[in-house]
Amino acid sequence: MTAPALWTVPAVVGDDTLPSDCDDLVIGGGIVGLTTAVLLARAGRAVCVVEACGFGSGSTGRSSAKISLLQGVRYSSLLENHSLDAVRAYARANRDGFAWITEFCAEHAVVHERRAAA
Repeated sequence: MTAPALWTVPAVVGDDTLPSDCDDLVIGGGIVGLTTAVLLARAGRAVCVVEACGFGSGSTGRSSAKISLLQGVRYSSLLENHSLDAVRAYARANRDGFAWITEFCAEHAVVHERRAAA
């Protein structure tokens, strides 16, 4: 039997007390929060994730679920207020994140599609 998608499982509502063995608290159960939690757990940390509504219910759940490095308008906007080095670091971080998520999908048999930009 296939497990239900994480974002369809109702949140567990309890008291506001965190477990005593929680090393790190991640606030938000979207793609960024859950990725952060996975990376911390892989590093040996005991991680707790709290989400106000439901996992993937915010921006992640309403997105087109695509990962894109094509952010020309964003880069132009960043250059108005930041140095070229800072914008390059932003681009590098985006490439690294893209590589991580695609490797994760491949390693865990997550069905996904890759398309080159037109």
